[in-house]
Amino acid sequence: ALGLLAMDLGAGRKDQGDVLDLGVGIRVQARVGQRIQEQDVLFTVYAKAGGRPPDPAPYLATLQIAPEPSAQAPWLLESLGC
Repeated sequence: ALGLLAMDLGAGRKDQGDVLDLGVGIRVQARVGQRIQEQDVLFTVYAKAGGRPPDPAPYLATLQIAPEPSAQAPWLLESLGC
């Protein structure tokens, strides 16, 4: 979901000819399985001043916060070389 939000902000390409906006993006502060508190910042969205950012509701609806940490997907970490 955050990847789609970044793309909608202009940090990624929907089509091959799309131009990247290097002034927008997302900084992730929390990781999968990390214990968080109510006031913790999970991620920061950077958008252009004066621009109209996309509605965050559909992206936020995909986030899951649970009382117990979830397992990381080892197949994903291996494919990324982590």
